[in-house]
Amino acid sequence: MKEKLLEMLACPICGGDLLLAYASKYEEKEIIEGVLSCKKCEREYRIIRGVPRFADLAKIDEDKAETAENFGWQWTHFTQDDEKYSDQFLGWLQPVKPEFFEGKMILEGGCGKGRHTKLAAAWGAREVIGFDLGDGVESAFAATRCLPNAHIVQCDIFKLPFKRVFDYAFSVGVLHHTPDPQKAFHALASKVKKGGHLSAWVYGAENNEWITKYINPIREGFTSRINQSILYQLSKLPTLSLFLTTKFVYRPANIA
Repeated sequence: MKEKLLEMLACPICGGDLLLAYASKYEEKEIIEGVLSCKKCEREYRIIRGVPRFADLAKIDEDKAETAENFGWQWTHFTQDDEKYSDQFLGWLQPVKPEFFEGKMILEGGCGKGRHTKLAAAWGAREVIGFDLGDGVESAFAATRCLPNAHIVQCDIFKLPFKRVFDYAFSVGVLHHTPDPQKAFHALASKVKKGGHLSAWVYGAENNEWITKYINPIREGFTSRINQSILYQLSKLPTLSLFLTTKFVYRPANIA
């Protein structure tokens, strides 16, 4: 955690300013281990492995914790970067362009492994904060710690530890996974300054009826109950079949 992040943080319980109570470990300009304290209510929040922690999965609702754990597993195991991320990101945020980020205070709701946080920082954001509830923050911090204008925070979107200082907030593929997407949207919007902007991309019902009708029952009744590591191994065979079909049947047929 960079010390300048304190200027943007607020106690998620009372809204009071936070101060650095102490730091037991630094690496260059990052506080790796330490404690934040609220000036108003005196609650304390730990900094662990470079990330301020405002949420404990053991103390939140079971459905939120399960979702966070599942996505956290994915983001800590699939940390690779891809040159396609930039175009995908802009596609989800249309009509936003890279130059829109320049000089702005940015907040990302649900940063996963930090790929979009990293892009926002590279596109000239004054400061960008990516937050997530799960263990993906570990990968996100590793991916962005070298960037002077990027910050990662672990917190619950329904209890955000931020001041209302942001010019632009965005969330890609996250809000529909929360227990109350509308409430989550308003929580994110509450941290955007008057006259600011917000983008949110969620799954669409249109043209996805086959997923809700056939895939969702399998996911809810079977795959969601399987250990992530085992599920990953089981997924390799159908994934290989789909890849081969796409490469040698679907794509050649469409090119012809």
